[in-house]
Amino acid sequence: MKPLNLRKALQLYDLLGGYIPLTPCQDVIEFVGTIIDNIIEANKHEDFMNALLLMTEVPQEELLLLKPKEVVSLFAECLAENKILQLIDFCKKVGYHA
Repeated sequence: MKPLNLRKALQLYDLLGGYIPLTPCQDVIEFVGTIIDNIIEANKHEDFMNALLLMTEVPQEELLLLKPKEVVSLFAECLAENKILQLIDFCKKVGYHA
């Protein structure tokens, strides 16, 4: 897995921007958990899957074979690899809204 280019990173922000916690989380696990909780609360599970597909470029069929814990772990790793906190900051600074 490699970091997304800017175009795809903005697509990621478009998918996840509405689920990002408004108050900063001190803990990475809490941050990722809040994003996942917000997706579940909005009943937009496809946004989770689409974000994961975008970040991994792995076919959905392969992702569906993973255990739930592995999927959450992969999601967290992908967010870290794509420097999600810096992406959020960048989008705010340039006035890009999801």
